[in-house]
Amino acid sequence: MRVNPEQLVTFSVVAQLGSVSRAAQALNLSQPAVSGQLRALQDQIGRPLYVRRGRGVTLTEDGERLLPHAQAIARTLHEVGEQITDLRRRPLTTLRVGFSFALTGLAS
Repeated sequence: MRVNPEQLVTFSVVAQLGSVSRAAQALNLSQPAVSGQLRALQDQIGRPLYVRRGRGVTLTEDGERLLPHAQAIARTLHEVGEQITDLRRRPLTTLRVGFSFALTGLAS
């Protein structure tokens, strides 16, 4: 089974913040987009991962089991993004290789 990493990142942020709307703000997504990603992940797994409460969400047992893996993927993707940013900030350097040769006469 292939899982969308974006959905796992969204799931981990929702779990961390305990709210779909706060996660949407943190991720710069609309609330329906976050809800859609959560629904798609839940449908793919085939089990409920969270329960909506009056003002937030609570993870189910399956959601709690998935959370450390989702957090690890979120951390890894964040680190990759930072590495790419660092690489882009580094100035490109040019390696110049010079050589010279001299013609010399050999005395016999």
